[in-house]
Amino acid sequence: MHKTALTIIGGAVAVVILVIAYRVFQGAGATAKVGEIEVSVDARVDAHADSRVPVETQPVVVVKKPESKKKVEKQFSRRFDFKDITCDVNSPISAQYCVDSPYLLDGLAGEVEFLSKDRCGSRFVNFEKTSDRCGNVNVVLQGCGYDAQKVCISHAFLRGSVTLQGYALQ
Repeated sequence: MHKTALTIIGGAVAVVILVIAYRVFQGAGATAKVGEIEVSVDARVDAHADSRVPVETQPVVVVKKPESKKKVEKQFSRRFDFKDITCDVNSPISAQYCVDSPYLLDGLAGEVEFLSKDRCGSRFVNFEKTSDRCGNVNVVLQGCGYDAQKVCISHAFLRGSVTLQGYALQ
């Protein structure tokens, strides 16, 4: 807030000085830059010196807007490893992953890579953005169950990675 107020005050002072210079030096042009704001006063040009038409005496003030910020993108690889030793489990589970500060989350980049033990049915469901910087990896963990003798065939696990796409304005 303080920087913005100083920039506005500085810009106003620059405009006043340029207008005074314009009038004192009879139409001279000039440019002043305060922070990111550039102010210029165009010189008065008398194209028709013989003409009896009065030349406009007011300066033309042009204020240029500051340049827009550039979007810088970066990818963040995040690994996940979900396990449940219950053989007959079949339940959703999620974990939160974030991009590093000062980046903001755009979404996922590329495909999600994952591996499930014995192909019991554990699977990646989706990625949902939950805030400006974070999102949840949602999966289902499913065990292979038991055989006829009530022996565990295999427990559930899902291991893999996601690549988060982030951006920052610089």
